[in-house]
Amino acid sequence: MRILNLSLGQDTGGQQGRLQDAWPKHFPEDEYLSLTSTKTFYPIKHRLNLSELMREHWPWSEVLHLNNDLRYLDRFRRLQPSDKALVIHHHGTMFRTRLDYHLEALERFRATAIMSTVDLWALAPEQTTWQPQTYELEELQSYRDPIDDDIIRIAHAPTNRGIKGTAALEQAVRRLQKDGAPVELTIIERQSNQKCLRLKGQADIYVDQMILGYGCNAIEAWGMGIPVIAGVDPELARSKVLQTIPLDTRDRMLQLWGDIPFMESTEDGLYVSLSKMLQPGTRKHYAAKGMRHFMRFHESSTSTDRLRQVYALALSKVT
Repeated sequence: MRILNLSLGQDTGGQQGRLQDAWPKHFPEDEYLSLTSTKTFYPIKHRLNLSELMREHWPWSEVLHLNNDLRYLDRFRRLQPSDKALVIHHHGTMFRTRLDYHLEALERFRATAIMSTVDLWALAPEQTTWQPQTYELEELQSYRDPIDDDIIRIAHAPTNRGIKGTAALEQAVRRLQKDGAPVELTIIERQSNQKCLRLKGQADIYVDQMILGYGCNAIEAWGMGIPVIAGVDPELARSKVLQTIPLDTRDRMLQLWGDIPFMESTEDGLYVSLSKMLQPGTRKHYAAKGMRHFMRFHESSTSTDRLRQVYALALSKVT
């Protein structure tokens, strides 16, 4: 296959770059190119140039892996997207807030849809597939560098403090410290992905967010052997981020996974959850659960094999 992973915006969560690196290791018979246009916290492997895209990359590709919005295919009508296998990869807000719009585009372009998170898949489980993000275990473990002292370090990396429940976490940690617990909170913000990974690698506990389940930060923590606290709260999502996630999102997680890989918590319950996680046996238990989940779904060879099956399905629609 000749696969072009294209985003006219940013590389959400660094997923395009990781696939660019992982694909040749597992499928050397394929050719894989990721193009994106805006730099975020993740290094860009190949920067998008529209003239090169139209002149070289688009004609070369067999599979188009697009991100977030199929409608920008209308900008390239003369390039005949109908002769390509189309895969659309949704990552969050755009799909949640304009569901009908994106489902109509999915049908119009005869595309195959994959979703980065389970709450997105749960919005349209008959039309879409959950696609776990790809990570290299060896790379993540190279960042693991726990500090050998009596302090229990809690890491948290909010892109949006309101959504991630940062204030509730800070309050819970202050309460633990007032109780005399030897805990320290590291909040990682406005850092490169590598710096974030280095700081995360020193932690004993990682706290993700208590609204939408887990994200890339939790996956990275699991790959380092760090237990994760997270949660799913559809009601809070509606009031706090003004987005709707299905009420059965947690049930969908159990349907896919058979178990919940993180310690479940609400924002109000963080003090109790962290108190439990201070016990070494509890941390070991949830670290093992997280690693099993990581190896089953997010480890590079597993997740890319799953994605290649999606590409093959998309190809079958045009051949």
